[in-house]
Amino acid sequence: MGRYDNAGFYIMVIKKQHLDDYKMKELFTELWNLGIIHAVLIVPINERDYRVYGYNPYVRSFCGEPQVKLLDRYENGRWNNVKDWFRNLLKNLNGCTLRAGTLDGKPFVMKQTVNSSTTFVGLEVEIAEAIAERMNFSMKFSTPECSAQWGVLRQSNSTGLMGMIQRREVDFGFGAIGLNLNRSLYLRSSIPSVITRMSMAIPPKKPYTALEKLLLPFTATSWMLIVICYVMICCFSFAAIRLQNRPFFENDCDVAYVTWVILMGGSANSVQKHSSRIFMISLIMNAFVVRNMYQSELFTYLRSVDTLASRLDSYDDINAAGLYYYMFPTTSHFFVDNNLVNKR
Repeated sequence: MGRYDNAGFYIMVIKKQHLDDYKMKELFTELWNLGIIHAVLIVPINERDYRVYGYNPYVRSFCGEPQVKLLDRYENGRWNNVKDWFRNLLKNLNGCTLRAGTLDGKPFVMKQTVNSSTTFVGLEVEIAEAIAERMNFSMKFSTPECSAQWGVLRQSNSTGLMGMIQRREVDFGFGAIGLNLNRSLYLRSSIPSVITRMSMAIPPKKPYTALEKLLLPFTATSWMLIVICYVMICCFSFAAIRLQNRPFFENDCDVAYVTWVILMGGSANSVQKHSSRIFMISLIMNAFVVRNMYQSELFTYLRSVDTLASRLDSYDDINAAGLYYYMFPTTSHFFVDNNLVNKR
């Protein structure tokens, strides 16, 4: 029985007559150690009489010890009670106490100590207690040694809670245990009670400085276009002052002053009629276009919640940033075939 299905149904036939109860109990004990419950043994009594035996591992006062039970007899050319050959023996565990392995995994399982008495509470504890009430058994909790958690599951020498289950130190275990191919290979799992998505935590970027906060609302291209426009206005101011016979503004003015007045909307009393059009165009461009665009972008940027987001939206982005992946050994099994992750 190197490979078997412990959820299957097995019928074994023995040719030898008068098989004693001790030999049958040894056989059923071996099946119980393999996790095979639905199995019956057909034993010949004589050429016309056969008997069918099964076992029950949870009989009051014999919990965990297979007890051989006569299920049916072949008489007068027919079986009498075939429907009871493969009854579900786990519906009623007859008040037995099962060893439950668990660990402190908030909020599913939480360990509490009150007056030197240790108890466990949490979502999965309540689920286990509901199952125990329905199937008529009680629980005795055990935890892995040395504060170990789930541990590493191997073909042998497993650690943590997985090792306790594999070595049959406990009858079953729970505590935020995830499913993967490796665990399904060596252990048998129930239907998951909680299904969650796997989350990946990415470190945030360093906080922005005051200068970066002022510059970041506009892209580099936008700032380049603004600078080019301002330089063009400065050149126009220089030409208006130096290349004309008479200045447009007061006598003692220079290029910087003229540029400031045109861009920032200075006093209009000193501006002549023939320069008012230039003044209005520059004022509208700077005050109503550039300034309003910048203020709106700055407000939108500063009120956003992802200003420190790393903007790593794919494995390629993470690898290009030179980051590494850190995860539990049990989680790494999900990325064995992912070449973008398992090499880092």
